Order: sequence, then C-alpha cells, then structure tokens
Amino acid sequence: MLKWLQLVGFKSFADKTRFGFGDGVTGIVGPNGSGKSNVVDAIRWILGEQSAKSLRGKEMADVIFNGSSTRRSLGLGEVSLCLDNSRRYLPVESDEVVLTRRVYRSGEGEYLINNRLARLRDIRELFLGTGAGASTYCIIEQGKVERMLQASTKDRRQIFEEAAGTSRFRAKKIECLRRLDRVEQNLVRAQDIWEEVDKQLRGLRSQAGKARRYKEMSDRLRELRLQVGAANFYEQSRELKAIEDQLGGADEETTKSEERLKESQRRFRELDETLTGQEEAIREVTERLSAVREQTATLESAVASDRSRHEELSAETNDGFLQLRSLRLRANQARVEHRQHREQVATETTRRGEAAEELQRLQQEAKQRSQELEQATKRLEEDRAKSDEVIKRLARFENEQSAIESQLAILWQQSERLAEKYADYDTGIRRLQREQTLLRPQALAVEAQVGRLRNQGGTLRRDHKRLLEQRSDLLDRLAHLRDRRTALSSRAEVLENLAVRHEGFEGGVRQALNRKAAGQEIWRPVLGVLAECLEVDSDHADLVELALGPRAQALIVRSTEELSDELLHAARELNGRVPFLLIDDGSGDHLDVFPDEMDALCLADLIRCADELRPLVERLLGTTFVADDLASARDAASRFADLRFITPQGDLLEPGGCLSVGPLHRSQGLLLRAAERREIKGDIEKTEEEIRVEEVALARLDASIDEMESTLSLQDVLESTLSEQARHFASVLGRNVDRCQELSRSRKAAARERAENDRELDQVNQQSDDVEKRIAESHDQLAAFSSGMSRTEQGVEELRAQMAELNATISDRKLEFAKAEQRLASLSAGLDQVAAAEVQRQQELQDHLARLQTARSRGEAVEARLLLNTAALAELYHQKDGIASVNGFDPARVAKMREERRVLSASIESDRTALDQLRSRHHKAELRLTEVRMRRDNLVARLSEDYDIDASTLIGADYEPPTEPLDEARSEIDQLTAKISKLGTVNTAAVEQLDDLEERSGTLRHQLDDLQAAKKHLDSVIARINEESRRLFLDTFETVREHFQDLFRKLFGGGKADLLLEDDADVLEGGIDIIARPPGKEPRSISLLSGGEKTMTAVAMLMALFRSKPSPFCVLDEVDAALDEANIGRFTEMLREFLDQSQFIIVTHSKTTMANTDVLHGVTQREPGISTRVSVRLEDIGQDGRISDEAGAEEEVESAAEESSS
Repeated sequence: MLKWLQLVGFKSFADKTRFGFGDGVTGIVGPNGSGKSNVVDAIRWILGEQSAKSLRGKEMADVIFNGSSTRRSLGLGEVSLCLDNSRRYLPVESDEVVLTRRVYRSGEGEYLINNRLARLRDIRELFLGTGAGASTYCIIEQGKVERMLQASTKDRRQIFEEAAGTSRFRAKKIECLRRLDRVEQNLVRAQDIWEEVDKQLRGLRSQAGKARRYKEMSDRLRELRLQVGAANFYEQSRELKAIEDQLGGADEETTKSEERLKESQRRFRELDETLTGQEEAIREVTERLSAVREQTATLESAVASDRSRHEELSAETNDGFLQLRSLRLRANQARVEHRQHREQVATETTRRGEAAEELQRLQQEAKQRSQELEQATKRLEEDRAKSDEVIKRLARFENEQSAIESQLAILWQQSERLAEKYADYDTGIRRLQREQTLLRPQALAVEAQVGRLRNQGGTLRRDHKRLLEQRSDLLDRLAHLRDRRTALSSRAEVLENLAVRHEGFEGGVRQALNRKAAGQEIWRPVLGVLAECLEVDSDHADLVELALGPRAQALIVRSTEELSDELLHAARELNGRVPFLLIDDGSGDHLDVFPDEMDALCLADLIRCADELRPLVERLLGTTFVADDLASARDAASRFADLRFITPQGDLLEPGGCLSVGPLHRSQGLLLRAAERREIKGDIEKTEEEIRVEEVALARLDASIDEMESTLSLQDVLESTLSEQARHFASVLGRNVDRCQELSRSRKAAARERAENDRELDQVNQQSDDVEKRIAESHDQLAAFSSGMSRTEQGVEELRAQMAELNATISDRKLEFAKAEQRLASLSAGLDQVAAAEVQRQQELQDHLARLQTARSRGEAVEARLLLNTAALAELYHQKDGIASVNGFDPARVAKMREERRVLSASIESDRTALDQLRSRHHKAELRLTEVRMRRDNLVARLSEDYDIDASTLIGADYEPPTEPLDEARSEIDQLTAKISKLGTVNTAAVEQLDDLEERSGTLRHQLDDLQAAKKHLDSVIARINEESRRLFLDTFETVREHFQDLFRKLFGGGKADLLLEDDADVLEGGIDIIARPPGKEPRSISLLSGGEKTMTAVAMLMALFRSKPSPFCVLDEVDAALDEANIGRFTEMLREFLDQSQFIIVTHSKTTMANTDVLHGVTQREPGISTRVSVRLEDIGQDGRISDEAGAEEEVESAAEESSS
C-alpha cells in the first residue's frame, strides 16, 4: 500500500511536494492543466517506465522542471515513493520500502531502494508477481481504457500474466532462453568448428594417401619419360639429318626447271606480238559489220511492229462497226421502258390515297375504345388499393398474433427456466458450503508451508549475502595482487631493458660488451662483467659495490694466456678505458689469517658466485670486513693494519689509514640493480602463486554462489507457487462466501421474476384475444372487396379484347399502306433510273462513233510508216555485202599462229606446274625440318624443366635405341599423367598435420558434449517453467473470467460478457479476446460500444483482475470522465467493495466521485507553471473543477511549519 509520494523538480512540481495516501480512496482534484496527471506520471515513472512518449515527452530529460515565467529551470528531477511492506508484499525485510528515482539534465539517472543504489532490473523484479508495475493494471490513465479494450489480444495477455503471477516466470524464462540462445550459438559454432576440423581430418587422410600414391606414380613417370625422351631425341636427330640431305638435292632440280620456263616464256612473247597486229585489223572490220547489223536489226524490228499494229487497228475498226449496231438497239429499248414506268407510278399513287383514308377511320375508333378501357382500369386499381390496405392490416394483425404467441412461448420457457434456476441456486448454495468445509484446512496447511519456506529463504539469503561479501573481498584481494604483479612486471621490464642496453657502465666497457654480444671472435675469452657475475642481497649490494669501486665494471678473463695482445689492442681502440680481471693471476689462494679473532663479517662471505670465480672474489674482497660503525672500524684497523673496513653508513677505511666518507647511491649501483631484478623475479613468482590460489578459491566460491542461487531460485519458485496457492485458497474461499450470498440474492430475485413473469403472461393472453377479433373483421372486409373487383375485371377484359381486335386491323391497314408507299417509292426510283439509262445509252452511242473515227486515222498513218522502213532496210543489206571485200587479211595464217601460241602456252603451264610442285616439296621439307627441330627443342626444354637433365646426355656413344615400339611406355605415361592429374593438388605435409588435427578434434568433441548437456538442462528448466506457468495462467484465467461475467452483469444491470482464449492449444502465447454485450444490444465488436460502455467494461475487467489477484494499490486517472451520474454511482459503489483488498487513488472532475473519497488532495497553480498541493473540501471545488483561494490556507500554514521544523 502507498504511504506517500514526494516530487522535487518533476514536470510542473518545481518545489518539494508530498502527497499522503491512507486507507480507502484518495482523490486528486483540480482544474484542467493544473498538473493532476503529473502525479500519475510520477508514480508510473518511479515504477520503471522507460518510454518518454508514455510520459508525454520526447526524451527522459523532459520530466525535469523546464522553468516558467518566474522560475529558472532545474537540473534535477526526483520522485520518491514510500510503500507499506508490513504484510511483506515485496521481497524486502523492511516494514517500509522507499523507492527513489532521479534524472539529471545530462541524461544520466539513478535508482535507490531505501537510499541504496539499485538497478532498473531490481525495481522491476521487486514488483514481479504483485500486480503492481509501470505497465500493469494498477495504473489506468486517460485513454488507457480505450487502449485496454482496443489493444491487440497479445498485448492484453500481459495484464492477465501479471494477475496470474506468471510474469516473473516469463522473466526467468526469457533469461533461460537468452542463455539457451547463447548455448545454442556456441553449440552451432563449436559444431561448425568440429565439422570443419572433421572435414579437414577427412581431407588430410585422403591427402596423405594421395601423397603416397603421387610419389610412387611420379617416380615411375620420371623413369618412363626419360626412357621415351631418349628414344625420341635419337629418332628426331636422325630425321633432321635425312631432311637436310633431301633439301640439298631438291635445290639443284628447282634451278634447272626455272631456266627452262624462262626460255619458253620468251618465245611465247615474240609469237604473241605478231598475232596482236593481225588481230587489230580483224577487230576494225568486225566493228563496222556490227554497226550495220545493229541498224538492220532496228529497222527489221520497226517493220515487224508496224505490220502488227496495222493488223490490230484493222481488227479494231471491224469490231467498232459491230458494237455500233448493238448500241443503237439498246437505246431504242430504253425509250420503251421509260414510257411503261410512268404509267405504273400513276396507278400506285391512286391506291395509296384509298389506304390512307381507311387507316384514319380505324385509328379514330381505337382511340375511343382506349378511353373506355382506361376508365375501367382506374376503377379496378382503386378497388385493389383498398383491398391491399385491408390485406396489410390483416398481415399486421397476424404478425402481432405471431409475436404474442412467440412471447407466450418465451414466457412459458422463462417460467420453467426460473423454476430450474431456483432449484440450481439451492443446490449451488449447499455445494459451496461443503467446499468451504474442505478448503479451510487446506488453506491453513499451505500458509504454514509458506511460513516455513520464508524462514528457510531468509536463512539462505543471509548465507548468499555472506558469500557475496566474501566474493567481493576476494575480488578486491585479486585486484590488489594483479595490480602488484603488473607493477612488478613493469619494474622488471625496465630493469631488464637497462641490463640489455648495459646502462650504468662506462663507455669503453659498454662498447666491449656490445661487441661481445655481436659475436666478435676477439672478445670470446671475456666471461663477462664482474658486477653481473656476482649475486648479493640488496641490503649489502651497495657496500660490496663501494668496496669494489671501479673494479665492479672490470671484464673477467680466465688467465694471462687468454688476455692476448689482440684483445688488448681491440680494447685500446674503444672510446674509454676497459679494466680486466684475471681469475688466475698466479698469486695463489687467499688465506683467512684472522678467522677466530675477527668480530666483523667478511664481504666475500656475503657474495654468491660460480665456483670458478670464488678465488677472484676472495682475492678482491677477502680482506674487506663490515664494521658496525666508524669507531669499530678504527679499533679493528688498529689491530689489523692490512685489512679494509666498511660501515653500513658508507665509510671506507683503507689500510694505511685512508678514510673515505659520503652517502651511498643506492639507486645507481650495478649490483643493487641485479639484486633488485632477482628479488622482483621471486616476488612475481610468489604473487602469481598467490593469484592462482585466490582464483581457485574464487572459482569454488562462484560455484557455491551459483549453487545457492539455483537453490534460491527453486526456493522462490516453490514459495511463489505456495503463496499463489494460499492466495488462491483465500480467494476461492472469499469467492465461495460471496457466491453463497450472491446465490441467496439471486434466489430471491428468481422468485420475484417468476411472479412478474406470471403477471406478464396474463397481459399477453388478453392482447391475443383483442388481435383475433380485429383479424375476423378484416377478413369480412376483404371478401366484400373481392366480389366487386371480379365484376370490374370482367368488363376490363371485354374492352381489352375489343382493343386487341381493333389494333390487329389497324396493324394490317398500316402494313398495306406501308407496302403501297414502298411500291410507289420503288417505281419512282425505277422511273428515274430508266430515264438516266436512256440518256446514258445515247451518250455511249456518240462516244463510240468518235472512237471509231480515231482508229481509222491511226491505221492509215501506220501503213505509210511501214513503207518507208522497208525501203531503208533494203539499203542496209546492200552496204553489208560490200564491207568484207574492202579490207583483205589471211585467216589461215592467223589460225596457224594461234595454234602455235596455244601449244607453247600449254608447255609453259606444264613447266610452271612442275616448278610449283618442286617448290611445294621443298617447302614441305623445310616445314618438316622446322617441325622436327621444334619438337626436339621442346623435348630438350621439357626434360630440362621437369627433371633438370640435358637430353644430349641420354644418348651417349654407347646408346642403343630400343628395338621394340614404345607404344606401351607412352600409353603408361598417359595413364600415369591422367591419374596424377585426377589427384589434383597434393599436400605433402598432410601426415604431419594429421596428429595435431586429431587432438584438436577430440577437444572440440568434449566441448560439444558439455554444451549439449547444458542445452538439455536449460530445456528441462524451461519445460518446468512452462508447465507451472500454464497451470497458474489457466487457473487465473478461469477465475477472472467468472468474476468478469458477474461484475459486468452487476455494473450494467444485465447483459452478457465473456473472455476467450484465441488458441487453446497455445496457452502460453495465445491472445485473449473480450466479448461485451450490454442489455438489449448485440454489437459485433467492442469498438462499437459507447465511451461510457467501454469505461464500464474496462472497470469490470479491472475489478475482475483485482478480485482474482489484488494489487496493493490502483491509480485511476479520470476514468469516470465518460460516465453519467448513474454509472458513476455504480462505479464508486464497486470500488467500495474492494477497499479491503486494495488502495485506490483517483484523479477526477466528478463531484459524485469526490463525495465517495476518504482523502481529497487538490492541485492548483497559484504561480503560473508551478503546481502546488492544497487540502480541499468538497464545497471548495467549483463546477469547472477550480479550487477556491481559501482552500489552501491551512495547507500553507502546515507547509511553513514543516519547513521551519526541518
């Protein structure tokens, strides 16, 4: 239950404003635009609303106060909501739960639960299964009534899931599905990788076999190719020599043929020139004869044409005389026909006049009969109209009688149904009383189990919290260790880089070390630098380095023999001095002369080194001792004058009394740097071991936490299920009691309905008697009208027969008149045609006479032209006979010369053909030579490229060509080549890769098995969630369905309503449809309901949900706006019935609703744009919703007192 709501900078509430909520109904009132709905938006916002559009904004920062004409905008918007959790509606161990949500102008936001930072997910999980939330049925604002009814069936289902408590199961299911999706994706990836690896394995196995076969076949192919190549090279070399010899003989024969051809061509040219002169004279005579022949042919053609035309014109003249006689005969016939047509036209004109007079008389008579028929028909229609009126009254009376009979049947059925209903109510009351007796013990047992589970859950949550704290501490330790390891690794890397670059060494020493590292042979005897060969603790490193002095950078050499002149010469060429130390300098071993009398520690004992270097260390530091202070050093020096003493403060006392003092440079020593590298390496190993130990502990702790979270999840599911069962038992018991009371009321109502039904039966029977009397009177009137109509119809039929006869006669006369008109028109048209034909015949006769005269004139002209052409033709024949005798020539001599030229031309052609054949054979031989040479060169190149063998080496002096054909070898080569080609690309390293892939395949197979096991486990969890969700949803749906039907009838005073599942087979995803039929209406869709009916339907469904799964609070924003006063009364009365289950906050403008509230808050804007809460009374509110100025005076005093106290 809500206790209070506080707003700071939220929308129009710029100042801190607190609304208190008590038990019962709290009303929020105020004029339009004052900010009432902002209170509802604040509740929705703090419950986790993420849609700025639902809050009437574009972005979430729009909920922050944006300023007004007198105020600046704020940078923060905050809402706090306090809930009473004494009944533990929420899974928080606190009697009060305060939720806070803030949003900043930058867009950042935060959530708090009891002043502790939380996530949006925590807020949503807090209300899962309680019926409260940003998108549940606990908040119904303006327009949501319409959207609730018009929403899709899928969206409407979410409200029922919240009521059933399956929304938390859906959240768990979604999380499981996400995990399942990730597992399936990993499974697919692993399966793909495994299949790819398996495919590679199969390919590698195949490739390994192919590689072996490839090697065998390649070796055999090489052997055969070398054998065949040698034989081919031998044969081609022999063939080349033979072709070259053949080309030498062919060249001589070709030269001789060319000389013979040139001689023949010379003789042919001389003979051709002689013939050319003779043929020129022949050509001149021939041209003159051709001209004469051409003129003769032209005249002969003209004469033949004129003769043919003369004959045609003579025949045409004869035919013209025959046609002239025929045309004169036809002209006479046309005059006779014209006279006959004029006589027929006069006769038909007389007949048409007589027919027109007869037709006019008959039409006059028909008009008279038609008027008489029209009057009789009018009287008949009037009688029929009166009869129809009587028939309509009779039908109406009979319909009333049928309706009364139907009503009587319904009333009798209703009477029987009411009796059965009365008996059913009695039976139902007894059954419900028996169910109450059985349910109470079960409800008590379930409540006890819930208590035990809650105690166990509290213990588990405390343990879980303790484990989480341990995990947090462990993560902090791990982070510290990892940071430490990173720092140590960085320091080690720096020191390693310094050592690699030989930082801190003198220039000459650094150059020497670099050259030794570069592998120069001259520096090979150098073992290293003294400082890098000694190991000493960091506490004493600076003392050792001080005692060694410059010798710490000395290069170590084993003996004098290795310190050669070349090495010394190379050292002198460096850019600095290079000290050397000999391990064996020939001075013998160092002796400790004061082992028992010395109190100080010898520096040589603090150094660790190779056994080979121990004599050198003893020689350098065996006489140097560490004294506690300078006084102790002087005291010891007075007794042992040959020894050196050094103090921890850095004082060095040399033999002979030389004392050097000063600070120690701890950060610059070579020995200290080496010691630090060794210590850091040990620290890194130690830190990594600690990290491994902590990671193992973290893994074990995570496993324990996961196991405990699984146990908690199962515990929550079991506790939720039992709580649902407990609430279900309580709800069922409450419904049982309510149902008993309702059945008692319904039984009394059924008795009243039976009495009312009996009275209505008597009234209907009386109405039935009255209707029967009126039906009898209507039958008598109908009989009288029928008798008169029969006589009138008989007269109408007689008139119609007379009219039909007259019309038939008129039709005949009209037909005869039309025929006469048609004949007259035809004769008139024929008369015109005959006259035109007569004129046409006369014109044709005149035209024919003119054509006949023209043909006779043309015939005479053709005959004169024929005589002239015949005379010219005779003259041309005479000229042709005289041309041949003018130019004389010898045709026999010309013929002989032509024959001789022909024979010589044939000889030339024969010689040319023979020469071409010789050249062709020579060219073919050259081509063959080129081809053989190319083949041999290709063979040599191929053998050299494939096998790196010179072909000429294959056929030495002792080479013997094969005696048998090489076809089998070539066939085997082709087969091997085809087989190798079919093998494709061969991977010779396949065998080596096979082992690695097989090991990887085994690892992937193990991972696949693990993923499949995880998938199977998630599938089983989802199946259990589905089963439990299906059971809870169906139980809740049936319960809400019964409540909805009952509350709908109560709110509407009757009617019918129902809830239906779209898909019974898919209970978990199927939508929910609403059927609502108010009394006396049958709308096909709820969208056809009025605004008030929609509101009442939504209220009925909302209250049905509340009765099944009460929400701790319900906010209604102007839901009653579409209701009239009567329905508002029903609405408020309905809310009063649920006050023991929930708390209601109503934003309203209705005074009826205000009058039924327990607490009333007013919202007004005394300062423009700034909303303020005021306490109001009903009489302070005007008809337009405005609040009087005096209403908030007391509130202002209280606010001032609160501010002063705070």
